Amino acid sequence: MRVKSLIRFIFLVALCTVGAWVARRLVTTQAATAALQYPHVIELGPQKTSEIAEHTFRIGNRSRKAIRIEDIATSCSCAGVERRIDGRLERLTSVTIPAREEHEFVIRIGIGPMPGTRQSVMIYFRGDDEPESQRSIRVVIPRIDGTVVTHPGLVVLGTHELGATATRILDVYDNNVIDFKVNEVLSSRPDRFRVHRLPLTTVDRERLHETAGKLVERIEVTAVTVREGMLDGEIHLILSANPQKQVSIPVCGKVIDRVMAAPSLIVVPLNGDLADRRLAPLILEDRQGQTLTAEIVDSPEQLGITVHQVLDRTDQVRLDIAMVAAGRTGGPKQLSSPVRIRVRAGNWQKIIEIPVVHQIGVDEP
Repeated sequence: MRVKSLIRFIFLVALCTVGAWVARRLVTTQAATAALQYPHVIELGPQKTSEIAEHTFRIGNRSRKAIRIEDIATSCSCAGVERRIDGRLERLTSVTIPAREEHEFVIRIGIGPMPGTRQSVMIYFRGDDEPESQRSIRVVIPRIDGTVVTHPGLVVLGTHELGATATRILDVYDNNVIDFKVNEVLSSRPDRFRVHRLPLTTVDRERLHETAGKLVERIEVTAVTVREGMLDGEIHLILSANPQKQVSIPVCGKVIDRVMAAPSLIVVPLNGDLADRRLAPLILEDRQGQTLTAEIVDSPEQLGITVHQVLDRTDQVRLDIAMVAAGRTGGPKQLSSPVRIRVRAGNWQKIIEIPVVHQIGVDEP
């Protein structure tokens, strides 16, 4: 029993000794780490776009010797760390903080992101107490105020064939703008896309954006695909703010035919009487990849056109075009009429028109 008691006593003494050593090491490490006292995160709160946010913070030296702070920098050129010297703010890259003292610093940030988003900037610096360790302070702006926010910020209708259906939904959030409503929603090009305000459901009215506030409008945007061309334009939100305000959201898209022609037109010489002159060939391609055939329905009499299947590409045909003997009735004026081509792909067929234009400039002799 005495031997067991002695062993237990020795074990307890050893355990206490090791515990005390570990505790001293932890205290020493924490003391070294805590020599500089500073906030690790600074919350600025909502800020208005295009303004300068300013915040004062302190860095304290709790050690018994002066600490030199160097390599002061920020993660964004929109921000800088400064000190007030003789009443003026001056940008800093280094500073010495005496023992047991603290210095006051100012971070200034230019608010640049779009309204409804957040902004975050890092402050970096090193102290000669731990020259290999880079310290950092994160400055957070949770929301950029300014005006209502739409999601998406750009309505992409995409590329669609003639007659296709293309619809997108545009959501409008209040972004902490009070006492306003959307009076009107307008399309800058109603011949290319239409806009329609959707009624908000109970679920919609309770929907919150992560940073941009409450959902206040849902707008349906529908492409008009009855003819080829670009769908580019803008959606205008007319707000009841005082004074009345307009917010514009860009729209982009394109309507194409099923068969693509490259080039999209035929260019002929200024002198329409030049015979046996070969022009640039024209390629037709079925965008859906089906076997394509083509036949000439009508063309100006000065053009000779032959149709060939493109080797190893059943979805493409090539039109070889040349000027033929002119001088018959009508002369060069007939070149203003388009080339009409019947194209077929599976059960689908259509007559397409390729414009014919005169070359700009002076013909070679």
